[in-house]
Amino acid sequence: MRSSRLKRLAAILIIARVAMAADAPPSQGVAPVPGDCLECASAHEGMPQRFESSARIVASSETGERLSLTGRTLAPDGLPRAGVILYAVQSDDRGIHRAWVRTDAGGLFTFDTFIPAATPEGARIHMIVIEPGRTAYRIDDFRFSQTADAGTIVLQRDLSTGRLYATHDIHLREHP
Repeated sequence: MRSSRLKRLAAILIIARVAMAADAPPSQGVAPVPGDCLECASAHEGMPQRFESSARIVASSETGERLSLTGRTLAPDGLPRAGVILYAVQSDDRGIHRAWVRTDAGGLFTFDTFIPAATPEGARIHMIVIEPGRTAYRIDDFRFSQTADAGTIVLQRDLSTGRLYATHDIHLREHP
């Protein structure tokens, strides 16, 4: 009898926690988790209260060749992971540009931006992954190329719009 009460109480607590999480502000629960990634702390500075699965890294008034970057976040088992926050940063002679997205139910995300300024290491966008309740971590920069060079994301052109796009899935780390 006591065992069934404990099970019932545990079930009620789980349901209450899920309900509270659903009513919580979208950025709640993504407070920095200490880790060894110094750059990851900046991902929490200025974090918006609400997220969409798509965001603009640079203002639409900025000039430059536009780029749409899409992809999915995939768990270590290969299944799409919803609710992952991605923080993207790129810079140019006008400053630092940044944006956040939260992946949708299918793990999908989109960043609209322009081709990053070239650095000695190439054109790149820095990415931080924030999985709620886990240590944030930096992943390899998104580096772009017109050809399939090792470690780069190939840019393609949509023939109907003339706009550049790239697709890249993010494979999430295993956590203990």
